[in-house]
Amino acid sequence: MRFGILHVAVDNDFGATLAQSVLAEDLGFDFVGFAEHHGSPYVYPYALPALAAVAARTRRVRLVSTILLLPLYHPLRIAEDGALLDVISGGRFVLGVAAAYAPTEFAAFGVPLAERRRRMEEWVPLIRRLWTEDEVTYAGPEATLRSFRLFPRPVQQPPPIWIGGVVPAAIRRAARLGDAYFLGATPMLAEVRERLALFAAALAERGERLAGKEVPLLRYLFVARDAAEADEARRLIVQRFQKEYTGWGMPDVLKNVDRSPEAILRDRVIVGEASACVEDLARYRDAGVTLIGAALRFPGMSHETTVAGMRRLAEQVMPHLA
Repeated sequence: MRFGILHVAVDNDFGATLAQSVLAEDLGFDFVGFAEHHGSPYVYPYALPALAAVAARTRRVRLVSTILLLPLYHPLRIAEDGALLDVISGGRFVLGVAAAYAPTEFAAFGVPLAERRRRMEEWVPLIRRLWTEDEVTYAGPEATLRSFRLFPRPVQQPPPIWIGGVVPAAIRRAARLGDAYFLGATPMLAEVRERLALFAAALAERGERLAGKEVPLLRYLFVARDAAEADEARRLIVQRFQKEYTGWGMPDVLKNVDRSPEAILRDRVIVGEASACVEDLARYRDAGVTLIGAALRFPGMSHETTVAGMRRLAEQVMPHLA
């Protein structure tokens, strides 16, 4: 099992975000990722500029959009921006995408919500074609390309594409179109197992196997110094979860999810001293997860506390799960 860090919006101090990204590389983390939402006070918008800033300060860590809301954008823009980021970083970009779900975001971009599935189905293959083929011809409602030549071409041929989603159709889409299925922050451990079983079955129908594929999962994760610090981290995570998933954009999507503090913390959040975190993470490893995207900082948590938690994760937890 390997680990990356996922940045979410805490304040306007992007310098702290950059410092944590550089430290992640120094500590041996696998990737740095940025989530995306629009009109939310909890998540940064449009991940690629933020990843470009991290690319300029790092040399090894992968740079992952976790998750870019593909239907809100023009596919050529994503192909060009992604290729340029891959060039800037020397071949470290991973495009993570999902269909999005919040009606407010589609309304803000003037995109019909009903178009999201078609755009995912057409645009993921189109982006991969633009990255790998010398000339691309395509005709759709949003774009017409005639013998189009993308410049610059990405270093990777092509950069990996991770696809997120919750419903069975989205999971099957990830098996059909993606290089990995990215599991988000909301599923409990039992749901992780169920979704991976569906993903494996969809791969098997295509003559492919789950073994050997990356299986990334997002978790709220904090390795605490002691029980008191763990309790405070849990309080901040519950507060963030309730505000983000109840107060903004998600009630209809997660209407059947119990958002009580006890339910939020049960099998969705990994917080505690190092030995407890190792034990919790081992359950996800045994379920088939190979890569944890750790959201390590929450509103109300200082940069210094975050850094200390990162160091404990790298030094006291990660070696036991490598």
